[in-house]
Amino acid sequence: MFRFIVIGIALILAYLLLKKFLFPSGRLDGRRRDERKISGEDLVEDPCCHTYVPVSEAFRVKAGGKTLYFCSEECYKKFRDKGGHIPD
Repeated sequence: MFRFIVIGIALILAYLLLKKFLFPSGRLDGRRRDERKISGEDLVEDPCCHTYVPVSEAFRVKAGGKTLYFCSEECYKKFRDKGGHIPD
């Protein structure tokens, strides 16, 4: 039993040493941990159904010098058919 404990400790130490030499300063992917960015995207609210969609996926309409964002073309058509008001 004592032999397994000693072997286990030796393996853990070997792992930690290899990790320190192979990945110095906590660099696992070439960047420091604090340099990692969480990629995100702004969300915009659909003025018709009030759902939030990412800007890149939104259906865009320019009106009155402003850009309106919709979750789909169908929501835009509903908004237009109801005589939707363009916010200031």
